[in-house]
This record gives sequence, C-alpha cells and structure tokens, in this order.
Amino acid sequence: MNIEKPVLTREQAERLEERLAGREEVFEYDDLVIAHALDSWLYPKNACFNDLSIKDFATAVYYGYEVEQTPEEAAKQYFDCLNPRQRFSARNILDILDIKIEGINKEDPKCNES
Repeated sequence: MNIEKPVLTREQAERLEERLAGREEVFEYDDLVIAHALDSWLYPKNACFNDLSIKDFATAVYYGYEVEQTPEEAAKQYFDCLNPRQRFSARNILDILDIKIEGINKEDPKCNES
C-alpha cells in the first residue's frame, strides 16, 4: 500500500512534532486525530492545523509528512543545479533586485562562527 504523505508548512510540521513528542501508543495518536476532527484548534499555537483536512492531518500523524520548501529553499535547490556561468548570472539578477538568499548571494552566518 502506497500512501501519499501530505505536505505541511514548516510551522505545522514543527508544531506536530511538539504534539507527538512523548506519545508512543496508537491510542495517543488517536486522541490528536479525534480532536482535529471534532473541533477547530483554538489554542493559538495549534491554529496552524486548522488549514489541514482531517485526512491530511491523520495521514501526517500516522504515516508521516513532507515539509513544504520555502521559496528561498526552492531557489537554493535550483541554484545548486546550475553551471558556474548560470550561477554567476543568477547572483547578478538577485543583486540587481536587491534580494539576498543564504547560500546563493548571502553568506551563511554559521560559516562565520569562530
């Protein structure tokens, strides 16, 4: 059986991991899915789940999920596939538009730590 994993935003994925932390039994997962099915999430930190269908929420809980790439992550992934000449052009275009993307035309702050 091939189950297609839903795509969650980074916020949804992080919050779901927080909610699943410490839960090991299936019935504990059931409580989350039932809560999602019965009512909207009112607690502000959980409100990000309100955009998920019951099916997507349940699939994410039981089978996992993919995390949606940010536009910057998608641009970096595309940039990594370019040849050196194309990379040079891409950097120039971003600089002209005054757009900085880490790993393309903006230094990674972690690389500068001493």
